Amino acid sequence: MFAFGNKHPYHEVVISTQIKSSSPVAIAVHEQRPYVVNASKLSTFCGSMRSGVGIPYDITTKSGKPLAEDMLEIILTAFSKAGVKAIPVTTRSGLSKQAFVDELKKAEAARSIYISILEWKTDTYMNASLHCLLHLEIFDNTGKTIAESSVKASGENFGGSFWNPKKAAKKGSLKAMKLKLEALLNVPAVINAFD
Repeated sequence: MFAFGNKHPYHEVVISTQIKSSSPVAIAVHEQRPYVVNASKLSTFCGSMRSGVGIPYDITTKSGKPLAEDMLEIILTAFSKAGVKAIPVTTRSGLSKQAFVDELKKAEAARSIYISILEWKTDTYMNASLHCLLHLEIFDNTGKTIAESSVKASGENFGGSFWNPKKAAKKGSLKAMKLKLEALLNVPAVINAFD
């Protein structure tokens, strides 16, 4: 098994959203994983694949883009399919939350979605386990929070394989991304924050 050089195509994940809005929605995904913010890991880092003796090797995004950008693209595509005009707001990961919120306000949208990635990594030896903490806030056009949701996992198993853990890790990580983003977006408090 080759534990090094693995890349996961998160940009290929397809999700659905129940959010409906007749007005444009500004969306930002903020990288806040501490090991990325302090530059211990690259912004493309999304997990570890372990060798036969358990040594972890980094898994990165196949797109070559930061994980936050892959997540943003997944959400933008879902909104487009749902007929909602979305305004992407991108900025560097080292900014404070308030700076991100200020950037969202500049879009002058009636509603803004701010997602912070506090944790996201898979860890695969035989099984693909997920550690994640994503937090979503909906702001009105003044920057006031009107709805929130969170999803988390601490070693949640997303499948595995003795014979091909590399393939199982990729399949499991994409499934995890789909399930977690849909769970984050499609809760009543979030859906009801839109017209």
